[in-house]
Amino acid sequence: MIVEDVCKKLRPIQGRKIDRLWQAYSIENTDGKRDIEQMLQILYTKTFPGGVLQDDSGLYPPPEKLVQGEYPIGTVTYANRDLF
Repeated sequence: MIVEDVCKKLRPIQGRKIDRLWQAYSIENTDGKRDIEQMLQILYTKTFPGGVLQDDSGLYPPPEKLVQGEYPIGTVTYANRDLF
């Protein structure tokens, strides 16, 4: 498991929780990093039961900013959740 990739996939769904885990991971010792990796693995498995971490998954993070105009085009869906 590559922690940075998992965090990028989870952030659109989990938000600040992932930011805090990433910050903690960057300063923890080996045991602390292992604990955080386990937490991320659990969150990842709950969020993406089919496993989408492979590069060819086609699942890309949604845009950071919602663009609105006069004519809505559709809904941004990520990990089977309508985000906006």
